[in-house]
Amino acid sequence: MLGAQVMSVGYGRAFASYAGPQKKPVIDSSLLREISEVACLENQACARKVALAAAIWDSCVHQTVQIGEHIMDAGNYAASETAKALGCSKTVADTLADVGMDLRLRLPAVKAAFEAGELDLARVRAIYRTTNCYSLEAAQRAESEILHAARRMSSGPLSTEIAATMQRIAPDETAELRKKLASLTRVRYRHKDVLATIEADLEAADAAACWQLINEMAATVCNRDPRTRNQRLAAAYSALLRREEYLPCSCTEDEDHPCSAKREVPDRRAPLTTVTIDLTTLAGLSDLPGYLAGHGLIDAEYARELAANGDWQLMLTEASNLAAKLGVDGDKAAGLASSVGLGGGGPAGTPVTFHPLGRGRRRRGSSFPERAASGSLDRGPKVPVGGCYRGSYTLIAAMEAAIASNPALAEAVHPDGHGGFTEPPAGALSYRPSAALADCVRHRDRTCRHPGCDVPAASCEIDHVVPYRHRDPARGGWTVSTNLHCLCRYHHMLKTMGVWIPRMLAGGADYWVSSSGTTTITLPGSVVGTADLSGESLIPHIPRKRRTKCGTDPAEPAVASATAAAGSAADTDDPAPF
Repeated sequence: MLGAQVMSVGYGRAFASYAGPQKKPVIDSSLLREISEVACLENQACARKVALAAAIWDSCVHQTVQIGEHIMDAGNYAASETAKALGCSKTVADTLADVGMDLRLRLPAVKAAFEAGELDLARVRAIYRTTNCYSLEAAQRAESEILHAARRMSSGPLSTEIAATMQRIAPDETAELRKKLASLTRVRYRHKDVLATIEADLEAADAAACWQLINEMAATVCNRDPRTRNQRLAAAYSALLRREEYLPCSCTEDEDHPCSAKREVPDRRAPLTTVTIDLTTLAGLSDLPGYLAGHGLIDAEYARELAANGDWQLMLTEASNLAAKLGVDGDKAAGLASSVGLGGGGPAGTPVTFHPLGRGRRRRGSSFPERAASGSLDRGPKVPVGGCYRGSYTLIAAMEAAIASNPALAEAVHPDGHGGFTEPPAGALSYRPSAALADCVRHRDRTCRHPGCDVPAASCEIDHVVPYRHRDPARGGWTVSTNLHCLCRYHHMLKTMGVWIPRMLAGGADYWVSSSGTTTITLPGSVVGTADLSGESLIPHIPRKRRTKCGTDPAEPAVASATAAAGSAADTDDPAPF
């Protein structure tokens, strides 16, 4: 029997100490196989239930009843009968019928997968909720990619992934939908006995800015404040509404333990909203979605609006050979750089390199070129012949098939954890990554890299894929971007236990193997669906190149990205105070 276990998880390290010999827990594969088979039968029965609810509604919808001058919808009668038969509410009955009709008329491939037991009702409902507001053409173009994602994700992260897919496939429709939803912003008050609730539905950037302001106010108390984090956030919310300059601390102060609370919210704040956006999208040459920190993906038009209306900074990125990538000559690329406030350039045919401004430097929001005419330049991922969207989960499916036929493809591209370097670059032998490198990794991953986890990267720890050796750093995994990824505390612990072991493949892909033999692949959140699925390379395209001094493989493809921060101030080298 194992002795007592002590587990500690820090910023970038998790370690376990056992009093007895270590042993990885293993689950009987027959149990895993049986639970999968039972789930398949349950899903098949649920698919039949949804189809019957749709059939009942369809049989009644044509049987309208006229009473005097009024025509009564018999579909309500169908919902009442379905609700009685299932013992559910009318709302649930209506939803089942709506889902069934949507699958029948718009998503036949999803319907077939549901009937085969591959999907459960929660995931099917997530597909319905996220796609039913889009046109039939957009939904059908995305269906293949949605299926690849639905077979590998739970309903919560699946909704986010589908939204990202629809943003890439139908950017114009997404922008229109966002504008319509903007009219639904509201604040609600609900009384609950002693406590009451205030809820606000805001646009994404406004909500992210408000949330950071609340967190900054809550952080003015000292670390001995006895209140929980939620209690401090609630008090900070009230303090902000009362226009107070700081949150009074509740600690017990004495001579040995003076209160270290701050008496004001710091002037030198981090950006309230940070948007990561591909440079070509920023310039209107493509429509890849942007990424709003703390929220998730946003449509390209909204990302451009935030960049144009606020201060922004190029952060931790550079683009080489941009002229060739955009299909324009060097002079035109230089003009593009100047128009978006980047500067630089060179003679025709000369590679153009945009260098980052450095941490904390920012520029005023600027006007950007008008969007290019359709077909004149590369505008992002294309829909191949046959209508299938090549997104991240299409790539994962192709990688899984390739690995199944050739297991050698699942070997780590840098098994020593040195990222292809023969000599350690600056900072590679330090355990903690630099702030710049940590930002690189978080911007690349965006969420926890364990399968199915969507904890934001900002709340994750930076983990060494090949473990770092504290006693002999040169022989262990180095602190370089190709040996680092984001893991939430829970999955970091599982990786430390040895029950889930990752290998980093080309392009930052993680190949996970559990102690029970389960395998899966995850990709960085910044991957877009333009990977070449031919041959055996299977290298995903990540639209940003990391600076070499951050510990990056110099052979990584070069595309630019920018970070935009909402606010307004003059050019300065100080951190953006907004």
